[in-house]
Amino acid sequence: MPSYFTDKDGLLTLSRKQQRKLWQWRRASHLYGHPQIFGQHGCGHIVQETVTDCSFVAALCVSVEYEHRFKRQLITQHVYPKGRNGMPEFNPAGKYMVKLFVNGLWRRVVIDDLLPVGETGKLLCTYSVTGDIGQSLMEKAFLKVMGGYDFPGSNASTDLHVLTGWIPEHVFVQDQAFDAERTWTRMHDGLEQGSVLLTIATGEMGSDVAASLGLVPSHAYAVLDAREVCGHQLLRVKNPWNSLRWTGAFSHADQISWTPDLMRALDYDPKTEHDDQGIFWIDFASVCHRFDAIHLNWNPRVFAHQASVHFSWNMDMGPRQALHDFSANPQYTLVAEHGTAEVWILLSKHLLKTEENVDFIALHVYDNTNGRRVYEPRAALHIGEYVNTQHVLVQLTARQGEKYTLVVAQREKTKPLHFTLRALSSTPVRLVQAPVPTYCEDVTGQWGSASAGGNTASPRYMDNPQFQITIPPNAPLTSGIITLETAHKHPVNIRVFRGGFLVTRVLEINTVATSGKYRSQFCTCELEALEPGSSYTVVVSTFEPFMFSRFKLRIGLGSLFTVAPIAREGAGMRMRELHGKWMPGSECVGGPDQSYHKCPRFLVRTECETRVLARLQTPHAKSLPLVNVSVYEFDDAVLGTLCASSGSYTNSPQGVATRQSTIGRTGCEFLVVASAWDHDVDASFVLYFYSEHTVEVTPLFY
Repeated sequence: MPSYFTDKDGLLTLSRKQQRKLWQWRRASHLYGHPQIFGQHGCGHIVQETVTDCSFVAALCVSVEYEHRFKRQLITQHVYPKGRNGMPEFNPAGKYMVKLFVNGLWRRVVIDDLLPVGETGKLLCTYSVTGDIGQSLMEKAFLKVMGGYDFPGSNASTDLHVLTGWIPEHVFVQDQAFDAERTWTRMHDGLEQGSVLLTIATGEMGSDVAASLGLVPSHAYAVLDAREVCGHQLLRVKNPWNSLRWTGAFSHADQISWTPDLMRALDYDPKTEHDDQGIFWIDFASVCHRFDAIHLNWNPRVFAHQASVHFSWNMDMGPRQALHDFSANPQYTLVAEHGTAEVWILLSKHLLKTEENVDFIALHVYDNTNGRRVYEPRAALHIGEYVNTQHVLVQLTARQGEKYTLVVAQREKTKPLHFTLRALSSTPVRLVQAPVPTYCEDVTGQWGSASAGGNTASPRYMDNPQFQITIPPNAPLTSGIITLETAHKHPVNIRVFRGGFLVTRVLEINTVATSGKYRSQFCTCELEALEPGSSYTVVVSTFEPFMFSRFKLRIGLGSLFTVAPIAREGAGMRMRELHGKWMPGSECVGGPDQSYHKCPRFLVRTECETRVLARLQTPHAKSLPLVNVSVYEFDDAVLGTLCASSGSYTNSPQGVATRQSTIGRTGCEFLVVASAWDHDVDASFVLYFYSEHTVEVTPLFY
C-alpha cells in the first residue's frame, strides 16, 4: 500500500447540492488506476458537473484549447510534479502543487487527489470523459483558494487571470460605447495571433426564451475560434456543461445558413454535429444580440515593459465616502519615459475570502498634474466608472515624459482593501507613489454665531477663522497644499493673503492663492513659491454667514513652518454697536473739503487711558459708498488732534477701520466721525467701537 499524502488543510467545503449527492471522497488512483494529467488534446472532453463554476470551466477550456492550437504550455506549466517533457505527471502518493496568480503574485497551492464522488460513482466536480484528472486537480487547487466547492461564481476573465496571469478586459455589449466592428477585429486578430483568450457570457433571460435558443441564462461560454469566411463573422463556442447548444443562426439546427462553400471553409460536416458536446458555431451578430458580456484576457508578454506596486487602503485613510475628498486616496505617478506609448493600467483588488463583492472601485487618470496628488475631483483624462469587479483596466496613450496621476477610488469604504496596480507598456514605464507634502499640520475649528462670516462680499468676512503661517528665514522657497474639510455639506472656500496679520478687507493685490469657487464640504488651495522668512494669512469661510459647522484644516508644505490662530478684531476688548445714517438735505455730508464737521459724530468719554478701535460698515447700502472713520481729540466743539483714522476713503464690503490707538488724557473728550466722500449719499451705517476699558459713547446731533 502506498503512503498517501493528505492535505493538512482538510477537505474542501462542498456545496449543498454536492452534499446531497456525496457518496465518499476517493483517491484519483482508486478511480482511474494510473490516470493521465492533461494528456488529452482540446477541450471537447471537459465537463462541468455539480459545482456552480461555469466561469472557471470556461476559462479552463480556452486555456487547454490554446495549448492544443499553439503548441505552447499555458496552464500545464504550473502543475507539479512534471515529467521529462515538462508536462504534469501522475503522482502515486497523491500530492500535487499548482501555481496560481493570486493577489498580484504567483503562489503555490498544495492539494491532495481526494475527489468527491456521488452514489452513482460519478465525480461531483469538473471531470474529463476520458478519465484525465488534470481538470479535476486544477479545479480543486483553484477552489481551495476561493474557499471550497461552494463557489458562488465569478466571471471567466477574472478566473483566467488567476490561471494564467493574463490581463482581463471586460466588454459589455449593451453599453452605449460598445463598438461591434472594433471588438470583432480585436477578438479575431488576437485569437489568430495567440495574444488573447476569449469567453462570453449571457445575462438574465426568461427560461422559455433561453430554452428556445439553446442558451443558459447568466452562464459563461468558452470561445474556441473566430473566423471570418464567406462574408460571415463566426465564433466556435463551447458550453462548459458539454451539452445544450445554440439553436439559432449557424447552429446544428440551421438548414439555411450552411452553404457548401461555408461548410468547406470551416470543415463542417452536419452528419457529425448530432453528437452534442455543447460545441457550436454562432454568428457575431447573434452574440451581440443574445449575450451580455465579452471577456478578453491579453497576454502580458505583448508588452515589453511593466511596473507594479502593492498597497493597502485602510479604514483610517480618509473619509468613509470620498466623493469630494481624494486627499487620502491611494495615488500613483505614471511616467512613460521614452516616446509616446500605449499603456495599460490594471487595478486588481486582492481576494481575501470568498464572499459577495460589494466593493465598488474605480481608477481615475489625471493629466496636467506633473504627477502630483489630486485632492478633489475635477476634469480628468479618464473618469473611471465605479464597478464591483475585482479588476479595473484603463488603456491610454501616454505622452513622452508627461507625468500622470492615478487615483484609486471606491464609492464607500466598508473594510480595509488591498490592491495591486500594474502598468504595462511597449516602452519603459515608471510607477511610483504620488508625492505627499513633507511637513503637515492639522488644525481644527468651527464656524459659530460669531465666526461664520460668509464669503468675501459679506461685511462679516473678517469674522471668519483666520490662521497665520510663518516660513522660517532659513527655509527654501516652498510649495504645498491646504485642504479644508467640514462636518456639514456647506459650500466652503480657502483664501490666502500676504502678511500674516488679521485680514479685515479683501484686496486682490494681497491675495496669494484661493481654492476658487465655493465647493460643498471639501476644497483645496495650492500654494506656490512661498518665500522664506514670510508670513501668510489663511481665511476659511462658508458661502453664507451663519452656516455653522466644525472643520479640519490640513496644511502641507515642502519645508518647515508654524501655524497659529489669529485673534479676531477687538479680541479682549469691550464692543459697542452704534447705528446712524447719512441723509442728504438734512445733514451736509461729504469729504473734508465740503462739510466734514457736520458728518455723523459720536462723543467718547473715558476715565483713564484705554486702547480703542473703530470700524464703520454700510451693510445695507444698495451700492457701497466711499467711507472713512476717524477719532479726534475734542475740546469745546472744536476738532483737535487726529488720534486714529481708517485712511483713504474706501468702499469695501467689510467697511473701514482704524488701527488700535491709545486715548484718554485727564479732562479730554474724543469724537468718532463717520464720513462719506460723496455729498449725496443716502445710506445707513453701523459703527463698532472697541475699547480696552469702559467708555461712554454718545451720538451728537445738530
